[in-house]
Amino acid sequence: MGGTSIRDIREEAAEEADVKRRTGQASREDAVRVPSADETAESVRRAQRALQELKQRQAADSRRAEDDARDEASRRNADLSQHLNGHELLVDSTFG
Repeated sequence: MGGTSIRDIREEAAEEADVKRRTGQASREDAVRVPSADETAESVRRAQRALQELKQRQAADSRRAEDDARDEASRRNADLSQHLNGHELLVDSTFG
């Protein structure tokens, strides 16, 4: 390491792992467990279900946002119509 006396932590970890392997002191967390086919299939089913639920929620949120936007546009249109009708009455009574 470029002239420093500090050891790289990766080197230390590798040496510790080698010592554990040679002396048979590897801990349970160092061991790799491969899930069974049934466990893997169940995990995939849960993930697919979660994705399906997420898509359904997103679609419902999208529909709700579209409905809200349509309602807001209708309210604004109604307010504008009322406002314009008020001005037409004022113009008619002034010039009529």
